[in-house]
Amino acid sequence: MRAVVIDKPGVVVIRDFPEPVPRPGEVVIDVRVCGFCGTDLHIFRGEYLGEYPVRPGHEASGVVSAIGEGVEDFRIGDRVAVEPNIHCGECAMCRSGRGNFCENWTAIGVTLPGCLAEKVVAPARQVFDLGDLTFEAGAFMEPLSCCLHGMKKIAPVDGQDVLIIGAGPIGLLLLQLAKIGGPKRVTVTDLRERRLALAKQLGADAAIRAHKDVSLTPPSPGGRGDEEGYDVVIDASGSVGAIAQTVELARPGGKLLWFGVAPRGRTFPIEPFEIFRKGLSIHGAFTSLGNSVEAVELLRSGRVRTEPLVSHRLPIGAFARAAELVESAPDVLKVILNPDSSG
Repeated sequence: MRAVVIDKPGVVVIRDFPEPVPRPGEVVIDVRVCGFCGTDLHIFRGEYLGEYPVRPGHEASGVVSAIGEGVEDFRIGDRVAVEPNIHCGECAMCRSGRGNFCENWTAIGVTLPGCLAEKVVAPARQVFDLGDLTFEAGAFMEPLSCCLHGMKKIAPVDGQDVLIIGAGPIGLLLLQLAKIGGPKRVTVTDLRERRLALAKQLGADAAIRAHKDVSLTPPSPGGRGDEEGYDVVIDASGSVGAIAQTVELARPGGKLLWFGVAPRGRTFPIEPFEIFRKGLSIHGAFTSLGNSVEAVELLRSGRVRTEPLVSHRLPIGAFARAAELVESAPDVLKVILNPDSSG
């Protein structure tokens, strides 16, 4: 079978490998589609602390083609999605309900052979049935799971003014989850007009161009005092400059979710007194934590839409092109790679 291999930073090839054979408790999946993620880009560009070579890809769906001993929940031909983050279930972090910080963490597409291949092997407990959901929608299970984990940190948003900075695929998923929570108003800001237009289509009450143009006064503050700002501020951009604004953008008692992945080593000044004065809570959200079933249910219900988020479809041989698009193309959203395509 063919698979993408990142031999070292900036060097990617397609290689042939023996087809995987499932061990007890595992299944083999014929990959139909795999999303290109920022993590794939970081690994490709050398922003990865592990060892090379790496076989990337972790946002995937496909069809079960082989089943290992002891697997009872799946049959050959089942349509499934993969949760790539594997927790041991035995370390102190796992036992305390923080499996996303598992001391023995491994991940398909990072430390284990990934889904940018014609076939991938996964523990059956990491695989989730898609039913009649499309494969492309199923490939969003993993990023949506991560977004659900983040939103639970700042819930509830019922009746609140919410600001989301960044309208890329993750920001647009967070927007849809925020709308489900019954907010008073959701405002989205981004640098690109196309993304802002899409945010409006997906339910944003206001879409404002560029971070610097964000108004500190949300419409209809509801008589909750004269202090300007938003009840909930979510950064989905990863821009250090944008994250630095979030403290100023929040009103007293507000919640901040720093969801976007900022570059390692970048910092910004912060005034602790403002956190104290406003009584702010600041949250991060690392990967997901048991959110896959809920993600699939939301996708199947249509309450979270993914088809407008796909801007490019490429064969797996175009991995380097996908990286270029994600880094620089003005019209890019989610890039989907297809192992069945030529190239």
